[in-house]
Amino acid sequence: MSNLLSRNRFHLVGIKGVAMTALSLILKDLGKEVSGSDLEANYQTQTVLEKAGITVYDQFAPAQVEKAEVVVYSAAHGGSHNPEVVRAVELKIPVCSFPKIIGELSLMKPMVAVCGCHGKTTTSSLISYLAYRAKLGPSYFVGVSQFMGFPGGAWGNGDLFVAEADEYLTDPITDRKSKFLYFNPQYIVCTNLDYDHPDFFQSSLEVSKAYLAFFKKIPDSGFLLLNGDDSELVKLGRESQKPVITYGFKSSNNYHLELTQLGVRVNFQQKLLAELTPRLIGRHNYQNLGASIAFLNQLGVKPEAVIEAANEFEGASRRLEKLFAVGANLIIDDYAHHPTEIHESIEALRKSYPDHRIALCFQPHTFSRTKALYKDFLKVLREPDFLGLLPIFASAREPFDSTISSQKLLLDLKWRDGSLYLDSDSLFVRLVKVTQSLYPKWIYLTMGAGDVYKHATIIKEAL
Repeated sequence: MSNLLSRNRFHLVGIKGVAMTALSLILKDLGKEVSGSDLEANYQTQTVLEKAGITVYDQFAPAQVEKAEVVVYSAAHGGSHNPEVVRAVELKIPVCSFPKIIGELSLMKPMVAVCGCHGKTTTSSLISYLAYRAKLGPSYFVGVSQFMGFPGGAWGNGDLFVAEADEYLTDPITDRKSKFLYFNPQYIVCTNLDYDHPDFFQSSLEVSKAYLAFFKKIPDSGFLLLNGDDSELVKLGRESQKPVITYGFKSSNNYHLELTQLGVRVNFQQKLLAELTPRLIGRHNYQNLGASIAFLNQLGVKPEAVIEAANEFEGASRRLEKLFAVGANLIIDDYAHHPTEIHESIEALRKSYPDHRIALCFQPHTFSRTKALYKDFLKVLREPDFLGLLPIFASAREPFDSTISSQKLLLDLKWRDGSLYLDSDSLFVRLVKVTQSLYPKWIYLTMGAGDVYKHATIIKEAL
């Protein structure tokens, strides 16, 4: 156990963030005293923290760290420049970023790090849940408030640590190293590559370089489990000179996935390994399922032990999550905030609900992403039957950019009767009235990485 983890009293700055909440639960399971601070606003993690009995201060005040033995911070709320962190340094209390603590935890038992630009939350949730159902007693760290009734973090009694691994920067001011480079994995599962986080990565080449550096961290006794349908991933796997196993829909993959009328078939070495009829929908989720089955099979877990769990898995919170059903209408929430993710989610809903039309209420996330991927957003935001755009949900880590806005997106999309700028609650009500006058069966899809999900109840009440 590291010097930091040998200490007892931990204070987490920005504790209501999903990753920090997950870490706080792990530390609590390890017998640590845990407190934290954040903004007063209500977060999805609030109930989880209350249930765990963790003291949470609804403000940042330097005095709150004075009894701590370790202060942990994230990239949010000023990172290492937060006043609580500054005070801890003055008092010579050890401070560190949360990825460093996860890295220390990864030295305590074998870690499988689940990375990828899309799908890593669902896949890490799946592997954790299937490992639990297979009685492996996994520890896990997942960037989500909950999945299948489980909170996002726990320290189990088994020998496996499942961790969602993020390529984004550690601290915007003092540490621009990718978070996952602090991890020490035995195994890596990678779902795909794409260009994202343009405020950090200047090009897709920089994304690939970060992933290659991460792949090289595993020991030769471990393995990379890669989406073999992604040619750039396969190339990076070869360059890493580490053992590579592939999964995907191409027949050349070690784990070959085949779509069926009811779900997906997983073949291994040209023999049927598992036939799934899952509750999860969408081709992208079938890949996530295939990755999870493949990984556990590599550890020696027989598919029969996890097929039932894989079929019943309903997803993590905010991942095509069914919130309400009102008559023939559904209200579904999704975390997608990248054009690729938006397309995959809409396509999955089209195939699963062919008689419904889709009204998308999308909240763009960050000026930098909206601007860098503008042409892709213009393309994908034409896919729903009706579009509502909320104002851009800006990051505190980026300056205001007056050259980009949701109004500009709507103007360039050239939507007319089929669109609304949703900058007030009353316009959500109007969206419902307009769509209901056009067709009786709708999926109202709240989507984005910000707080768009809070408007779902307004839609429900309007229906």
